[in-house]
Amino acid sequence: MSLSTGERPRTLPTGPAPGGRSWTRRVAADLAMGVRFAFTGGREGWTRAVLTAVGVGLGVALLLLTTALPNALDVRHEREAARTDITFIDERLPKADDTLVVANVGSDFRDDSIRGRALEPEGPRAPLPPGWSGSRRRARWCSPPR
Repeated sequence: MSLSTGERPRTLPTGPAPGGRSWTRRVAADLAMGVRFAFTGGREGWTRAVLTAVGVGLGVALLLLTTALPNALDVRHEREAARTDITFIDERLPKADDTLVVANVGSDFRDDSIRGRALEPEGPRAPLPPGWSGSRRRARWCSPPR
């Protein structure tokens, strides 16, 4: 009940309308009337419909972009972290048969950055970089596989 008038609040009808039509038929008739108003109103109706469609399309594109962007940035960060092969530690590790010393020898050429690494195996079982064969010659240059 409403405090000011003493009447009960109105609710949406759930049963058939007085004309005998069901709720779904009423909704379909209302939608058909809206489409008729939009597209039979001449040039203004078509312009309004096209602008509405463009606005909805831009809104959907913006929502898709904002939901995909954080995941894309996370994957990019993971790729960068996987490429990092130089680690810094405070203590000096002893040489072993399976250790590899990596030094950064990157450079710039014009506007391009060149990523380079100098590798020094400390033992016969040191890991080989991707794309290298089993030979371990000194002062060898190698490009990564594509």
